[in-house]
Amino acid sequence: MNQRRYHYRRFSPETIGVQRPIPFKDWKPLFPDYLSFVCQRLSQNGIKVYLVGGSIREMLLGRHALDWDLVADCDMDKLRQIFSDVSHFSFKDMVFSMILSKEKLEISPVKGQDIYEDLSKRDFTINAMAYDFISGQLLDPFNGLQDLKEGILRAVKDPAQRFLEDPLRMLRAIRFMAELFLTIGKPTLKEITIKAHLLERVSTERIRDELKKILLSPSPYMPLWYLISTKLMPKVILEVSRLSGIKQSPPHKYKVLKHTFFTVENTPPSLSLRFAALLHDIAKPLVHSVKDGRHRFLGHQNLGAQMTRDILTHLRFPNSLIEHVSLLVKHHLIFYDASWTDKAVRRFVNKIEPLSIWELLALRRADILAQGTNIGGLDHLRSFADRIKTLGEIKSPSQIPLCINGNTIMAALRIPQGPKLGRILKEIREWVSEHQEDNEPKKLLLLAKEIGSRLK
Repeated sequence: MNQRRYHYRRFSPETIGVQRPIPFKDWKPLFPDYLSFVCQRLSQNGIKVYLVGGSIREMLLGRHALDWDLVADCDMDKLRQIFSDVSHFSFKDMVFSMILSKEKLEISPVKGQDIYEDLSKRDFTINAMAYDFISGQLLDPFNGLQDLKEGILRAVKDPAQRFLEDPLRMLRAIRFMAELFLTIGKPTLKEITIKAHLLERVSTERIRDELKKILLSPSPYMPLWYLISTKLMPKVILEVSRLSGIKQSPPHKYKVLKHTFFTVENTPPSLSLRFAALLHDIAKPLVHSVKDGRHRFLGHQNLGAQMTRDILTHLRFPNSLIEHVSLLVKHHLIFYDASWTDKAVRRFVNKIEPLSIWELLALRRADILAQGTNIGGLDHLRSFADRIKTLGEIKSPSQIPLCINGNTIMAALRIPQGPKLGRILKEIREWVSEHQEDNEPKKLLLLAKEIGSRLK
């Protein structure tokens, strides 16, 4: 795959303001007070201390670092002794951690004989730089600064060894590519493809967290293709890789997989929307049929909603996100007719509760854009949005206060509290949402009696 075509879509490093590194001679790092305090105390005790990792990369790019990683040339017992009076440090897994507000500081001992051996074991050259607080020098034994300038992502020394040490680094490579618009070096990319199967050794939670960052990147289209071409996708979401090769009929211009990735690209950077876009056609291979020369996918939205629940449950997302994304998938096909009455429009908006109609419209817009040819569909969707705006705020049935309550209905119909009462209240609320002029005690009691007699 030609990586140089990575930016051919809407986004590019220039259009989204991706910075190129500040020359080191012009770099004047500003550190928070608590970081300076830690480094001064270590220095006063004769300990060499270095800033390492992503914080240097972020600062060289002129961005604000939130995570500060320090390595100190001493063992853990010495660190405990030096910071014994600092209550907001915690010790876990050979690391001292301090979390203040949204920022985090961690101190760990140098791995190996010295800082250079420590840097040689890190993942990529752009993360294998260190700042010496005593001398004020940038230690860059693997030319990470030059790689950052040229936009290249290379594994430190031997890619095979780096990925054997931690297979998640392969997924992190795609993530850095996505976030920083980097080109993955050929030896590094080749080794990812060779060792993609090792990703199955990595915990689901770690894979999930990298996938989130890829999806929320400024332009996820090409990184998603790299998950396919490197054979990582089957280890991330197997069902997405199975979309490959499935043809579609007009108005679709592309096969299902390419259409899916374009849909993700066209959605706003919301986690629920990006996941809904990635999974909105996930069931198409299972319901695919051909009739009269046309490819059909009947019921894919309903089966897709269930598959979405299963996939996101496997990835161990919270139930609230799982249900939200599955509802977006279930309702992503919006069939609006200009002949709809205002009541019909309100009924549709209420039917998708608790989804926001505007979120669903954003997903549908991305879906239509990704068809490649159906420009008229956008006009149709826009007219639906205009109809909704003219109606103002549309309250869902659950938001409308009724003039009678359950106690009144139980007394009038002589029924106990239970499922029947719930059904009556639900139907009354749905009626009132479309006939607000009927929201008065006498009319609602008559309606309750009619519904009650029907439910016998």
